[in-house]
Amino acid sequence: MAKELLLDDIWGKLKGLLPPERERNCRPSRDLRTILEEMLWNLRTGAPCMDVPEEFGSWSTISKQFP
Repeated sequence: MAKELLLDDIWGKLKGLLPPERERNCRPSRDLRTILEEMLWNLRTGAPCMDVPEEFGSWSTISKQFP
């Protein structure tokens, strides 16, 4: 399964529309592009958030980043 669902030119347009990445003290924040691709995967497949492939990371990050 290909991880990159967004082309670079599309990501360049969307990046400015997203909220800034949050500062973290204890661990680095996740890349917004990866989080958005995780959301797109869920929309495309219709699978529950908890069934997201491990290559995208933790499923709970979506609910924390975009409530």
